[in-house]
Amino acid sequence: MIKGHQIRCMLFDLGSTLWTSIDKAAWLSIEQTSNLNAVKALLSFTSDKELSSMESHTLGILLRKAVEKRIRFEERQNDYFEYDYMAISADLGIRKPNPDIFMYALNRLSVPPEEAAMVGDSLKADIVGARMLNMLAIWKPKASLREEAKVAWMSSYIASREHQTQSSIAQYRGAVSDAELLEASEDEGKAGFTEDYLLAYVRNRDGQKLHQLQDDIKPDIIIENLKDLLEIF
Repeated sequence: MIKGHQIRCMLFDLGSTLWTSIDKAAWLSIEQTSNLNAVKALLSFTSDKELSSMESHTLGILLRKAVEKRIRFEERQNDYFEYDYMAISADLGIRKPNPDIFMYALNRLSVPPEEAAMVGDSLKADIVGARMLNMLAIWKPKASLREEAKVAWMSSYIASREHQTQSSIAQYRGAVSDAELLEASEDEGKAGFTEDYLLAYVRNRDGQKLHQLQDDIKPDIIIENLKDLLEIF
């Protein structure tokens, strides 16, 4: 029993919750480059006037969508993923946090929502959707978001330390070197970073997007790595 839930199955967001990648800006740059390379390769094998007249960026996006559609089709043919238990928004025409997309998978598994856990990286999509159905909501923030929040916390912490009196700092320096003082300050600041601060940071950052969902936005559990689930279940 975990937070009042008897868990029989877990649903996972199939994106960055299970797989990690480099930061979004770098990933977008790689996608754009590969799109243009795909366009160049396509046009080298065809003289189709309609394709040749299209803007390269637009044609590249269309090619990527076609390839991704084909990949989804191929994934359904292998044994790694059991397609019968997958809820793909592009196929169903619904997106999280719509409860129907969660229920689609749960109905296939014959598991009621109160006996299931949802693990995802989006508060608005994964956590809100899970809370709507009384599922155990487990939030795994993206590594880039966690680092962003840590930087904000350290900046705030350092600013607050600057308000200390010069006499107290001088007294402390009498016992340790400047390097030791800096290291101690950073360690203390890192130790003060909490999951509550992380959640509050995201709420403040995305306040307008999450304004109408504040009551449902708190996850039951926050994890940093998937392996943390082994200590929970």
